[in-house]
Order: sequence, then structure tokens, then C-alpha cells
Amino acid sequence: MRLALASVLAALLVVAVVPASANVLGNGDFEGGTTAGWTKWAAAWSNPSVLSATAVPEVAYSGVNGLKLQINGFSSCGVYQEVAVTPGTAYQLEGMWKSSNSSDRWYEVILLDGAMDVFQADDPSVVYDNVVAGYDSAFNPPGASFGWESFSATYPLVPTIVDGTRVASGNVMTVVLKVGGSNTVCYFDDVTLTAVPEPASLLALASGLGLFGVIRRKK
Repeated sequence: MRLALASVLAALLVVAVVPASANVLGNGDFEGGTTAGWTKWAAAWSNPSVLSATAVPEVAYSGVNGLKLQINGFSSCGVYQEVAVTPGTAYQLEGMWKSSNSSDRWYEVILLDGAMDVFQADDPSVVYDNVVAGYDSAFNPPGASFGWESFSATYPLVPTIVDGTRVASGNVMTVVLKVGGSNTVCYFDDVTLTAVPEPASLLALASGLGLFGVIRRKK
């Protein structure tokens, strides 16, 4: 009886201390076959009309659909989504991406601490402070491509943001998916932005599980 009670108490402690982290992004898996929730953007010098953003089945990492960002011309652009967050809370941006071959291109996954700002998302003087994962043919092997891999993959330009995690200073953060260069394409899927439990919460969880172990041993 005591073991059963201890199990219930431990389960309640886990739920109370570390609630399940929900994805605060909408349509991060593109399963509905649309890009609803995501807005196109382009650098000031770019032509946004050269960007095609579609959710299509042939590029899915999992499920039915994935996002295909394709440039037909020369540009630096992509899609973004602003989300409501809690100030002082750390959020982790995760997901999957892959590239195509092109000798002149760059791809970036960006997490802005605030609303969408094209300067922060694109200008070389500041953008690398916001990059979660990046790839640039100027630094990486020209003409190379990579298959599906997580955003945590690192390249020479990355990162200031470690493990895709950043603390919100306000009540808005922005996820930016970016493709640039000439006639190139990049694919994205399973994009999530979730709150990271505070160390104090993890300590409380560990203490609770330790208490559960003591109760079991005293049975």
C-alpha cells in the first residue's frame, strides 16, 4: 500500500515540478500542407518575389509534409514566426533541416530575443549573435550538401547561442528560417520552441525521486 502511495506521490511531483513543455510555435511540423503561421521576409536588398515557401510531402523528415524554401534568383530571405514567451525563461529551438547542392548559398536557423527585425536576422555585423545553426559555402566546402540533421549541428559560423537555448528578456521571441544565395533550396521539419526547466525545478525533481527511493527501501 505504501509503495502504491509513494508511486502516486512521485508521479504528482513530476507533474507539478516539471510540466510537459509544449511547443509554443504553431505549425512547426507543416503537417497540414500549408505554411500557416509563418510570414515571408527578405533582406532590404533582396526581392521577396524570388522566394517560394511551400509545405510539401516530398521533403518531410517525419509525418506527411515538410517545409521547402527555394530561391529562384539571388536573395537572402525566408520565413519567420513571432511567439509569446515568458520573460526570464529559457527557450530551446530544435528541429531538422537539410540542404541541396549549390556553390553560392547560406542557410541559417535564427532565434531572435524580441519581435522580427530584418537587421538582426540578416546583417553580418549582428546576425551571428542570433544564429542557432548556420551553413555558408564561403566557409564550408563549396558545392557540398548535407542530409537531414538537427539544428544543433555546428559549423564555423556557429554559435553564440549554445544548444539552441536563449533566455527571453521580454514577452516575444521570433524564430527565423533563412535561405540565401543563388538558385538554392533548403528544407525544414519538426521545428519546436519549448521552455527549458529551471535548475531549481530539476533539483526539486531529483529530490522527489530520491524521496521516492527512500520510501521504497523502507517498505
